[in-house]
Amino acid sequence: MGTLDGRVALVTGAGSGVGRAVALRYVRAGASVVGFDRNADGLARSVEFSDGAMVAAVGDVCDRATLDAAVATAVERFGGLDIIAAIAGISKTGSLLEMSDEDRDAILGVNLVGVWNAAKAGLPALLERGAGGRILACGSIESVLGGAGLAAYVASKHGLIGLIKSIALELARTGITANVISPAGVDTELLRAVVPPASIAHIAHSTPVDRLSTPEEVAAFFEFMAGPETGYMTGGNLVVDGGVALLNSHTTGQSWAETPVTVAISDN
Repeated sequence: MGTLDGRVALVTGAGSGVGRAVALRYVRAGASVVGFDRNADGLARSVEFSDGAMVAAVGDVCDRATLDAAVATAVERFGGLDIIAAIAGISKTGSLLEMSDEDRDAILGVNLVGVWNAAKAGLPALLERGAGGRILACGSIESVLGGAGLAAYVASKHGLIGLIKSIALELARTGITANVISPAGVDTELLRAVVPPASIAHIAHSTPVDRLSTPEEVAAFFEFMAGPETGYMTGGNLVVDGGVALLNSHTTGQSWAETPVTVAISDN
């Protein structure tokens, strides 16, 4: 018996990275999946790995019509919709002065408005199924921290927290929950496309756990949060970061990474 037997999920960003890992994890847990991505080739590869339990819906999260069509596919092909996993995301580094308005709008459009669009497109189908629906969004450690050169990305991920909190309150009496899962340092094509190799190594070694995470590790939390045992958690942000959020800026890279020592504490 899978944890998601009989459930139907829409997964955005399913053509690569965390989105692909989540979509395939859902399939292995017994769900039927509509994988959504603007990368048709990547999405086709994801579907190949699904043994027929996933169908492809090519589209852009900034285009509501393509999301509406994906939801219609879920209803027509699988009988309804229970889970929305909004994972599609983009990033680009650059200071406030350097970043173009076009890049800013693209990042905010995919990472924030795209989640809005996915939730709005799928919500009528979730309401039709009744209690037990799940809306899950992929945040980031940047949902709770800040990053120089990442103003648009950080703004989009902070905004996502507020969006999900509001959705959670609107749906609280329906039995449908909304939560964010915020990973850090996930070893994906997106990370390696945006961050140079030397900085990748720095990200790994400045993490207390001392490595990057994998898409599959993050997908495990998306499976758990989509399951039947999480109905009392809503509006939350589950941070999966290898301890990054624990760091004090005065000790980062120093005392926390050293061998623990015994400290004598005076009564004075």
